[in-house]
Amino acid sequence: MELHYNNFNGYDLESFVNKLSSNNVLKILDLSWNRLGASETCINKLSESLKLNKSITHLDLSHNNIKYNESLIEFIKSNHSIIGLHILGNDIEIDSNG
Repeated sequence: MELHYNNFNGYDLESFVNKLSSNNVLKILDLSWNRLGASETCINKLSESLKLNKSITHLDLSHNNIKYNESLIEFIKSNHSIIGLHILGNDIEIDSNG
């Protein structure tokens, strides 16, 4: 699902994020070039939903002005179903060990 370049600020995606945890069909989620980092609450909810979602294999959160967020980092470290993760353009760095 391509939701890039929509200027979402986090609050706009709240209902979508809430349904994401129970979705078992979605494989690709592209949220790049939005403003998700404007809402730490949304990032926390997104992280919690993605922890429960095991169908997504490709996630793009590039260029969302996301600051270091403990729940997002915990999600990234614990997820084993995502094989493509893009976070360029945020204030997050991940090495090969997570």
